Amino acid sequence: MYFVLSDGSIGQLTDTTKDTFGDKTWYVSTCRRAFTSIGVPGGPSFFALEGCEHGGSMPAQETRRALPAFFSMRDELPLCGFVLSPLDSVPGAVDCFRSAVAAGTPAELAATASKSDSGRVVHWYRVLRPGSFEALTNTQSRTGAVTTSAWVRQSCMRLAMPPDNAPPLAITTECQIVETA
Repeated sequence: MYFVLSDGSIGQLTDTTKDTFGDKTWYVSTCRRAFTSIGVPGGPSFFALEGCEHGGSMPAQETRRALPAFFSMRDELPLCGFVLSPLDSVPGAVDCFRSAVAAGTPAELAATASKSDSGRVVHWYRVLRPGSFEALTNTQSRTGAVTTSAWVRQSCMRLAMPPDNAPPLAITTECQIVETA
């Protein structure tokens, strides 16, 4: 699983809890950036990470408490990429997701809406099928050494992509809250 950290770097959790030969642990890495490794028409086929430092590990039980099931157990969709800021994103990520929205093709886009020393907001926009969309939002705030996290899952009838010259984070939605955590 990949996620955007508050400093804009990419975090990677590797799950060996479901691997027959794994040691039933989650491993954590922090990488400077993610980029498209090989592009294909309509979006990247995969991306690569650069400048990774491997951290420690954590037992699966602790990780499952940290993420709500609607996020950690969501169906896997092709990932168009990450948008860390309007000027710093995986090349082609927004175009890939724009094409998926228009065609109703399953895809996911992770976008940092805001970040500061005191918190961040990250959205995962998902095209499930034609006319069916989902928005998952994680809002984190920090006061001193304490970080709180709130999650919202929304079911959406519409995702409106911004024009080509608009910031890629200007995705508008017509959604209803399904669950919170």
